[in-house]
Amino acid sequence: MVQPGASSGGPTVQTFACNIYRGLDQIEGRSASGEQVAALERKIDAALTLLRKLEPSEAEKAIADLKSKCVRYKGDLEATMFEIEELKKEKAALEARVEELVEENHYRTDFA
Repeated sequence: MVQPGASSGGPTVQTFACNIYRGLDQIEGRSASGEQVAALERKIDAALTLLRKLEPSEAEKAIADLKSKCVRYKGDLEATMFEIEELKKEKAALEARVEELVEENHYRTDFA
């Protein structure tokens, strides 16, 4: 994988690369799977390679587009993580209710 600061592009590309790698560390810390992170790293490496081939104005536009996508994906990831937490809470509540019903059923059969 290309490391931050190892690019032959201008300072903007290098700054962008550093920011992306920082973002990857944050995503990794939020329980993204290894496969998700690896896929994202491959896409970023491909994007950085393309950025190095672009003219400065094209690179700036591409960087702005990629930053926008990163913000959207980060939001999507946070929303998904929130939804997962809500589903876990719902699952725990349902499991507790099932336990109550099982105990109630045992009580009824014992005293019937």
